[in-house]
Amino acid sequence: MKILTIINNAGSDFIPQYFGKYEPVKMKYDINNLDGVIELFLNESENKERRNASPPHEEGRLLLEKKRGHKVSSTISWKKNNYADFNYLSFSMGVDWMQDSSNFNRFFELSKQLITTLDLVQGNIQNQSIPYKSDPRDLKLIHPRLHWMNFFGPPYIELFGKEKLLSCPCFKMIEISDQVIALQLTEDLFEPIPEELKTAVKLHLGVDAFLEEGLTLRHYKDKTTLVPDFDFSQVLFDSTKPIENRTM
Repeated sequence: MKILTIINNAGSDFIPQYFGKYEPVKMKYDINNLDGVIELFLNESENKERRNASPPHEEGRLLLEKKRGHKVSSTISWKKNNYADFNYLSFSMGVDWMQDSSNFNRFFELSKQLITTLDLVQGNIQNQSIPYKSDPRDLKLIHPRLHWMNFFGPPYIELFGKEKLLSCPCFKMIEISDQVIALQLTEDLFEPIPEELKTAVKLHLGVDAFLEEGLTLRHYKDKTTLVPDFDFSQVLFDSTKPIENRTM
C-alpha cells in the first residue's frame, strides 16, 4: 500500500504508533510488518458479505495515530457502490509542532507525495486551531469553503482553466504536478484569512463554484452551480450499471 510506504519513509515524526478502524485505536503499528494494517483496510472478510447485499457494495476504513510526543492522526476511507462518491484521506499534525518552519516544510513535502499518489480531485490545508465552522461537503453540488491552501485536481483544472488558477489574486500559486494546482491564500498559516481575500478568489474563478459563508448545502440543492464533470467509473461497484442518486 503506497500510502503507508510514503508515511513510513517520511520519518519518525509522521509514523503512527497505533491503528484501527474506529476510535479508540489500540492495535500497535509495526513499520516492519504491515500485513495486519493492510488486511484491516482492505476489509475482505466483511466485503465478502457486502458483495451479496442489496445493494452490493465494498468499503474500507483505517485510522492511524501517533499519541506520544506531538500528535499525528490520519483517516483513510474507500468505498465502491453505485453512488457518486469520493474516497477520502485526512492527515492532522499538532499545531505547536507545525509552527516550526522546518517541520512544516517536511509536512508539506509529505503532503505533495500523498497528493500525487492519490490522484487527488480536491483538498486543502487548514489550521483548525483558528475558530472555524464545519465544512459541508458535496463536491457534486458545490466546492466547499476556501481554506489556507486549496488543492485542485484535473476536474477543477479543466473547469476553471490552468491560466485562471495560476493568476489568482492570492499569496501564491503552486503547480504541485501537471495534475494538481495549489492556491495558498495568505503567507501565514497561523493567522485568520481575510474574508475579502476569499471573495476576490471566488470572483476570479466564479462565485457560483464555491459555498458561501453561512449557507448550507441544502441552499444549493435546486440552484445552478459551477461544478466539474466528475468521472466516477473507478469507484463504482458495477460500472455497467447507472449511477444511483441519493436524496438530501
